Amino acid sequence: MPIRLTTYEIASITNLSEQFSLGENFITAFAESLEGITELFQLVGAGVSEFRAGRVVMIGLLNHAHHNLAGALKALEDGNAIVWANCVRSLVEVFGACVLIAEEPGKVANHLEAFSAGKLYSAAERGQPGLKGDIKKLHGIVHPGPGSIYSALEPEDIGERTTRVEFGLRPVTKENGLEAMIVLANLALWIEERIRLLAEDGRVLAIGKRIMVVT
Repeated sequence: MPIRLTTYEIASITNLSEQFSLGENFITAFAESLEGITELFQLVGAGVSEFRAGRVVMIGLLNHAHHNLAGALKALEDGNAIVWANCVRSLVEVFGACVLIAEEPGKVANHLEAFSAGKLYSAAERGQPGLKGDIKKLHGIVHPGPGSIYSALEPEDIGERTTRVEFGLRPVTKENGLEAMIVLANLALWIEERIRLLAEDGRVLAIGKRIMVVT
């Protein structure tokens, strides 16, 4: 059965596959995760008229993950490292939310209120040890600190300490692009797997008060 993606996902995946010489197996696995997130959104949101807190949270997380994956892919196409980093950081938070919900399903409704980013990052680290270091790197790119301030400088000769100043977006190298795509593929897979377990269980979707009714 062919993998079904949105038109913008197909466009980004096609362009980036050519730009970074991505292997067919890698692209297929990544596309399956992207499709899985869309499929889960349809599964959780279809066939029911009453949306309780747990179902609303699951739908929101899936939609948020989709937006950030699409945004990160487009940012790679455009050579926008800061937007890519922001999207990836948000995906780590979605993954952290999935870990928290799996740990304490009865508290799923808490995610309808403001939530500490620190708790999400700690949960993400529990779900995938090693993410804490990645989060620090992402903060360094997103916030106006060394990671972003030096982004306008492109070293030419380390020994002579010469550099050139560049304004605006710039193409991503093949090496960095491949690494960035692996990060996205891993996050898409982890999020899809976590939410699928929660959604197919069914109990989390029924937790909490009724939020809305679809007519």
